[in-house]
Amino acid sequence: MHFTIVKEKKFIPTFQGNDKQPEDSQITVTFKVPTVALKAKLADKSEAKARADNKGNIDGIDIVLKRDDMAILDSMLVYIDKCDYEEDGKTVVINNASSLKAAPAFFDPLFKEIVERLREELENSTANEKN
Repeated sequence: MHFTIVKEKKFIPTFQGNDKQPEDSQITVTFKVPTVALKAKLADKSEAKARADNKGNIDGIDIVLKRDDMAILDSMLVYIDKCDYEEDGKTVVINNASSLKAAPAFFDPLFKEIVERLREELENSTANEKN
């Protein structure tokens, strides 16, 4: 069997109506398609925590999923195109994971949208099969 694989993909975020802007001014996000090793590294980790009563007897167990959104962003984000803001009279460009994480909280919805898209890619990555 033959598989066609791409190393990078792009998407247009919906942040602040970006997807409705003219194509030449839309923010575009380029990200890595995950490898097997990257999927394993970035997978949600489960952690079990026992609850005890005041006598030390186990009262129950909670299972918590740990997500590392920063690791996903750092490992998969390649480039952000056409995203900037003005601060103190200077233009600040957001073009990578570091600059997005350092941006004002106004950009938190963009951060969350990008991480969610990257998480979807981690969970659903597949190949096109050609015979």
